Amino acid sequence: MKRNGGRINPTTRNRIGTRRVAPVSGGGVKTVAVFCGSLTSDGDPNYRDARELGRMLAESGFQVITGGYQGSMEAVSRGAREAGGPTAGLTTEEFKDY
Repeated sequence: MKRNGGRINPTTRNRIGTRRVAPVSGGGVKTVAVFCGSLTSDGDPNYRDARELGRMLAESGFQVITGGYQGSMEAVSRGAREAGGPTAGLTTEEFKDY
């Protein structure tokens, strides 16, 4: 991920699919949804990278939404929360049996 003075490069931001949404409190908030693998765990290089991605997104003012499951999605949310950013996890009954 490219960085520019602590902020995510706008071209990178567009490639990862950000959009503006209106939160309940009013106004707009930058939001990015991250859906990725669930097979990594703490200590794995991919987990570490996903956690760093979450931190960078939060520090750049993004609200982070993930699939709400373990692995890389957990790591992205964890990194964002540790940086003080808002997070949300979306789950579905479709994955219940997997």
